[in-house]
Amino acid sequence: MATPRARRPPRPRARAPASATATEATASMGLERDGATHARRSSSVDFKELLDTASHYATHFGRHDAYAGGEQGRPLMRGWVHFACLVSALTGRVLGYHARVPEEAVLFIQCTLLTYALSVCLHMVPWKTRLGYDVALALDFIGISWGFTSHTILWTKGIHSFSQWGAVITFGLMVAMQVAAFTQKSKRVLMFMRRRRMTLILLNIVFLGVVEWRAIQDFKTMLLIQVLSKIVSPLYFVMCARFDANHKPFLAIPGVWGPHENWHVMILVVHLLQLRALVAQNP
Repeated sequence: MATPRARRPPRPRARAPASATATEATASMGLERDGATHARRSSSVDFKELLDTASHYATHFGRHDAYAGGEQGRPLMRGWVHFACLVSALTGRVLGYHARVPEEAVLFIQCTLLTYALSVCLHMVPWKTRLGYDVALALDFIGISWGFTSHTILWTKGIHSFSQWGAVITFGLMVAMQVAAFTQKSKRVLMFMRRRRMTLILLNIVFLGVVEWRAIQDFKTMLLIQVLSKIVSPLYFVMCARFDANHKPFLAIPGVWGPHENWHVMILVVHLLQLRALVAQNP
């Protein structure tokens, strides 16, 4: 009978040298340090980019000579009329002058200043991207319609007529149009449905004119407002102030003051006349 062979005990696995283990640990720690260093560098770079961006907007605010993309030049004083109005209104608010003005006039000022603020956002903020400029441009179009619509409602303290409902619907269509401008890529916001946009603004002008004709009690003031805001101002904008106007403007300083600034001043005069009439009728 054969004698069973004795099983050999398993050989112990060779352990890695202590020096190799230390090397691996050192390499792992080195990778961790490199990763932490890279993360710190990335965060510092991001922070530097953030500072550079903030510095760009702060130092070039109201001073840039072209809009985003460089397709349109920008006169130095573009937007400063509305910015000065915002600063003046805020100063008056701090000094308490609003307490001396009727509530209807305060609402009129607030609604108008919102339009001015959106204009400042477009004309004075030095947008670095076309998207930023397009968003500001769309908001400016909405702000223009908002100004007409809010004034149409304020004269009678509510919506009581066909013209006022028409103004509200027109404003809603303007908002929808500007939102739709970002759902397509074939045209820039400036050219998207341009004729339809001008038609909506024209409707806003007509609706406001109808309401003002009935609401403003002083006939001379009302007539001056109608002529200046419903005839002279729109014609001047189309002929001289729009970006592709062909007529030679008056009172223009190349690179400093252009026809668009004249138009802003014209609209400011209209708003002051409207405010004067509103205060006179609500002592």
